[in-house]
Amino acid sequence: MKGRQTGAVLAVSLMVLLLLTVLILAGNRTVLLQEKMTTAVLDGQISLQTTESALLEAQAYVEALTDTSNFSDSGDRSGFEGLYSQDNGPINVFQDATWITTAGGNGTRNVAVAAVGMTSQGQNQTAHFFIEELGEMTLEDESSAGLNMNGYGQTSNGGKVSAFRIVARGMGGSGKAERIVEVFYGKSI
Repeated sequence: MKGRQTGAVLAVSLMVLLLLTVLILAGNRTVLLQEKMTTAVLDGQISLQTTESALLEAQAYVEALTDTSNFSDSGDRSGFEGLYSQDNGPINVFQDATWITTAGGNGTRNVAVAAVGMTSQGQNQTAHFFIEELGEMTLEDESSAGLNMNGYGQTSNGGKVSAFRIVARGMGGSGKAERIVEVFYGKSI
């Protein structure tokens, strides 16, 4: 009688172990999926922060301008890369070729853009931007409801404002998350 019961205990034990193994594997699958989603969200946030850093640097560059002589049709004039004259900036900002440095001159378009470096979680992130001059806009007197250049509740007292299109692109740490942000910026020059 003793010999028959030993086999039954072994069979029941193996069934319980198999059931526990299946439960653990199902739990691990859920944890791995959640980890992938969290990583993707973090990567997207890093790319957005990098892009916003590039926008801030581009806006600071525009604020420091005294004239627009460095803007050119090809976007490259004497070391100022990514500064395009009116109607000459890259049109399709979603193409990778827009953000790749190419040699200027001899018919090839220089789409090189200024790079901004940032460190996030021990990784160096680089964002790129270009600035396109959109020309001058004439603001009417204080009664103009068109643009408010100085801030909330203030008017610009008229004058000429140079408008600029700034486009920035940042990548996440994995190189899979990408953010492209386009802003329009005005400055009296």
